[in-house]
Amino acid sequence: MPSKEREDYKALTRARETFVRHRTRIGCQIKALLFQHGMIPLDHDKPVSDKWIRSLQAELMSDNLRFVVDEFCEM
Repeated sequence: MPSKEREDYKALTRARETFVRHRTRIGCQIKALLFQHGMIPLDHDKPVSDKWIRSLQAELMSDNLRFVVDEFCEM
């Protein structure tokens, strides 16, 4: 039977993996949305980062699109 420390470590590792998958999924959703609206090319290969997201928020876009991008960024 695993010790309490070992179980705590496994819980922490699983939580981190979940957060990383969630962040990756949201990044893909942001890129798909921007591609759909013609703001990035299909072969856009920049990684999603805080700096890139801040530059997105400075782009000219409709209020509705800005709202969606901002909500994704908050997640």
